[in-house]
Amino acid sequence: MKPSSGRAVAAILASALCIVGERSVSALPEEAESCLACHSTDGGGAAVSLAGFDASIHKSLTCTSCHTGATEAPHPVQPPPVDCGDCHASAARGTKTSPHGRALSSGKGKKPAAACLICHGGKAHAIAAVADPRSPTSRSRQLSLCESCHQDPAKTPAHLSRLHPVSTYLKTVHGLKAAEGNTKAALCGDCHGTHDIRPGIAAASRVSRNRIAETCGRCHESQSTA
Repeated sequence: MKPSSGRAVAAILASALCIVGERSVSALPEEAESCLACHSTDGGGAAVSLAGFDASIHKSLTCTSCHTGATEAPHPVQPPPVDCGDCHASAARGTKTSPHGRALSSGKGKKPAAACLICHGGKAHAIAAVADPRSPTSRSRQLSLCESCHQDPAKTPAHLSRLHPVSTYLKTVHGLKAAEGNTKAALCGDCHGTHDIRPGIAAASRVSRNRIAETCGRCHESQSTA
């Protein structure tokens, strides 16, 4: 990353609210007690951490809301993997056919939920709401999230890496305003979409030639109809 890019990203992050530290386990689903009888350090099963669950977007769910293959005890040794698409069907459909989804699905043994966690925080039991500044997908942290891959040539296709998408964005009026702390400045997801992102040359892309006026018009309504 160029030094100027790093300073600008740091400025954007510094303008956000302080990130809330990971909370201790306090409010858990009633059935968690039964699950933790095995899934703890001395329970014999694979130990899991529920730290942060009480502050997560999923705090109202039960264990088996996501772990649908573990409704009985003992459950199968290898129950079906958690599939976020069971609840988030639209997001799952969009991601599956996106460049991100295709890249992730090419990895052997990649579980559906693991793909989601790459952007949504990495800790399955502590996923924060998008509006929560702790979330990597929040407006205060979104650029840093996208930058973590798109400024790394090892994680980004060569044709895209050559465009230096983050450093060039930071030179635009949107990037400059974002660096100043303007929370209304357009970020990556505002123009490119999120789960249903598509390559810029694809007709369905929000930044393709046939849709760019529509996309810009979501913020610049008067200019799009002029």
